[in-house]
Amino acid sequence: MKVSQLLVAAALLASANAGAWKVYNDDSYTLTGCNAAMLKSATFCGGGIKTFACACKNQPAMASVMQCLADRTDKDQEVLKEWFVYQCAAVNKTVTVEELDASYENASDYWVDLDHKPAGYNKSAISYRPVKNGNMTKYFTGYIVSYRKRYGTVDRSHYQGMSLLSAWALLLLIATLSNWFTRMSPATLKSMNNSLTRKARQYLGLAPTFRKHHVQSVGFFGYIPTRFESVVILVNFLFLLFCNTIGYSYDQRDLVFTSKMGGISRYIGDNSAVLLSYMTPLVFLFPGRNNFLQWCTGWSYGRFVAFHKWLARLYMCEIIIHSGAMAVTSQAVGKWATRLAVFWYRWGIVASVAGGLMIIGAGYTARRISYEVFLLIHFVLGGIFLAGAWIHCLDQEYEQYYYAAAAVWCFDTLIRFARIAVFGVRTSKVELIANETLKVTVPRPAFWKPYPGAHGFVHFVTPLTFWQSHPFTLVESTVHDQNIHFYIKIKNGITKKLASRIQKSGKGFTNIHVSVEGPYGERNHYEHYNKAVLLAGGNGIPGPFSHAMMLGTRDVEKTEVKLYWSIREYYSLNWFFDELMKLKGTNVQPVIYVSNAQSSLEGVNFDSSSQSSSSSDNEKTDSQEDLKDTSTSQLQKLKETFGFIEFRTGRIDIEKVISEEVAEANGSVAIGVCGHPAMADQARVAVAHAIGENKNRIDYFEEMQTW
Repeated sequence: MKVSQLLVAAALLASANAGAWKVYNDDSYTLTGCNAAMLKSATFCGGGIKTFACACKNQPAMASVMQCLADRTDKDQEVLKEWFVYQCAAVNKTVTVEELDASYENASDYWVDLDHKPAGYNKSAISYRPVKNGNMTKYFTGYIVSYRKRYGTVDRSHYQGMSLLSAWALLLLIATLSNWFTRMSPATLKSMNNSLTRKARQYLGLAPTFRKHHVQSVGFFGYIPTRFESVVILVNFLFLLFCNTIGYSYDQRDLVFTSKMGGISRYIGDNSAVLLSYMTPLVFLFPGRNNFLQWCTGWSYGRFVAFHKWLARLYMCEIIIHSGAMAVTSQAVGKWATRLAVFWYRWGIVASVAGGLMIIGAGYTARRISYEVFLLIHFVLGGIFLAGAWIHCLDQEYEQYYYAAAAVWCFDTLIRFARIAVFGVRTSKVELIANETLKVTVPRPAFWKPYPGAHGFVHFVTPLTFWQSHPFTLVESTVHDQNIHFYIKIKNGITKKLASRIQKSGKGFTNIHVSVEGPYGERNHYEHYNKAVLLAGGNGIPGPFSHAMMLGTRDVEKTEVKLYWSIREYYSLNWFFDELMKLKGTNVQPVIYVSNAQSSLEGVNFDSSSQSSSSSDNEKTDSQEDLKDTSTSQLQKLKETFGFIEFRTGRIDIEKVISEEVAEANGSVAIGVCGHPAMADQARVAVAHAIGENKNRIDYFEEMQTW
């Protein structure tokens, strides 16, 4: 396990033990009922004390509670006394069992029998004598009924929360065992390949939830989870729905909540508070870049982000339920104004508003407009939410869950800063190639080892952009092994500004200080298969190329390697020229699709991609005869330079390519994709279909960063 991930795991385990769950039982209900009956029957302490503090420090009050316990329950008195001692300790008052017994014995000559009240007795006046009888039985019954209902709900909610976490733990354990069994024993893959598992993988494990959309964005929610992810999310939703709607009842004898609305709303509010507390660490753990569960399960960062998004939405539903229920019960018991005046209630409102703004601001539209602004606002609101929720829960005995979330988040952030500091700030060379791609070359530290499929977050260190981090797949330089390259498609924002800066310089490149946070991502093991089919579109080529290069240069003779790259124009060869040339003489079979059948060879630089092509070299043509009119020397040069590459014109048919490659395979097949979202979704559907139609083991790897 990586050190960074190990630290996050340790932080989570340590913080998970930060507090203890206070379990309620019938003995505690009995004691609390007698204490409440005593407080209801007489006044022993000033200041409106409603806790055990009065009974623990006032002898007549203590004796009255002891008398209630002796007369109104057949439970073990010694156990009840131990509970009494425990409750006194909770209010910072030390009391012994002997003191409780002495208090009861010394009161024998001083009882006030409320069935026969002495003349002038006033319940509201401070009493210096213990009381018994009167309405004590009624009060005891009414309060113990109330406590059993309320705290029984709290206990049940804890069991529900533990069940939720246990279900997640079981799922993650199964994924971890599956991941490591297949890593340590690749033959396990074949043994798990039968008709039942193939159908399960075809229709559940790999298929999109609806038709063909997964990494293609749809409306407000953006990316649609896979069917497996949707099932997990649906089970979470149904479980929470069950927990929030089942098991509530009201007892008319209840003396704490004298109306059904007040009682039921309080039970619902407590239940939702406990459930969302248990969910909090997961919501904050899953999106972490150093999430140790990625290493354990082999699941992609995108999968954990998908779970994070949907758990956060369910989490917000619990917050809304809790807020609404507590508002109703506050109004029902006449405490709305007083609760609004206390800081813990106000901070609960602040946290709820911050959480709601996070959910609204995390919509796909907002993220697409400006991901970096979204990330900054999300971070700030997350801090406000966590602080507000912690203050709100500080006196409610749920703060340990927020300690756990804060610990994981802070450790992840600390490790991210440490990664940046370790890499350092380095001078990069940024080249503009073919007027469509920025090639960023960065010298790396000697200990900083790239690997196939890895990605890093690039910080362009300028006064206005240093705080931004952009994720890109990285590839080790084929010319200088101490350099890494990022191939970045020019869009808006920093990439557009850099391209403009290079064009104005007239040199074809510029130097800029950068730092890289990474490397991130788990490497997919294509070498365990008889055949590896790697599909790339446009700027998605670095990841598949890295895998192909690794397979093509190491002693993996049993693995047949096919690398498909789809580009629109021939001049796109310029920015990946050096890497393509490294495939010559390997066992990799490269196939390049040029989707524009009219594309000209005139803009292709057959010497090296390091010589950036001028804009005039890269001008596109609209003439249908251009390709036909390409000089014989250019065609000959293409054949001489890239004779080891098969060129095909026209748009790549993903489904056809996958179908043919699987049909021609002699054994297991691994298919990896990195390209346009539509390309990835087409590949996912095609592979799912192929799994159901073939007996050979077929696996799909999405070499893309989606969040």
